[in-house]
Amino acid sequence: MKCNDKTLLIILSSCIISIIFSCEEKEEAEPSVVITEKVTGITTISAISGGNIISDGGSPVTARGICWDTTGSPNVYFTTDCN
Repeated sequence: MKCNDKTLLIILSSCIISIIFSCEEKEEAEPSVVITEKVTGITTISAISGGNIISDGGSPVTARGICWDTTGSPNVYFTTDCN
């Protein structure tokens, strides 16, 4: 069986329309906005700091806390203590 040009055009058009309308456009998430407090009261065993989440960017806040380290390179990959 041989397809003519009109049949091929209809099939191709249907496929393209299906692909276009089946794709969902994802909204980009807004970044959250955090204001940190200046670190004060620094001693050999403690320090005072804090901050506030001004905007959650449209996503739920799943954790809050201060990221710190005694060697000078804190990052979020260290084990955390949620007290």
